[in-house]
Amino acid sequence: MLEGAGIRRRFSGPFFNEFTLKLPNPPAALEAAERNQILAGVPLGDDYPDLSDSLLVAVTEMNRDDEFTRLAAAIAGGQR
Repeated sequence: MLEGAGIRRRFSGPFFNEFTLKLPNPPAALEAAERNQILAGVPLGDDYPDLSDSLLVAVTEMNRDDEFTRLAAAIAGGQR
């Protein structure tokens, strides 16, 4: 879903519930998600300056496909 929306993972290794997205403008992605009442993730730039283009996202089996689709659309919309 994310890659179909043009969003890429920052790291290619395996993950469990959390993964990092590489975005051109993480604050814009967060704002777009918040406008859609979605908590998108945690921007990493404040704690890790080398990851200022990254957003930490957590999902579990409790998240439905439609929620993930909304997340992807909101993040992608914030990057345009």
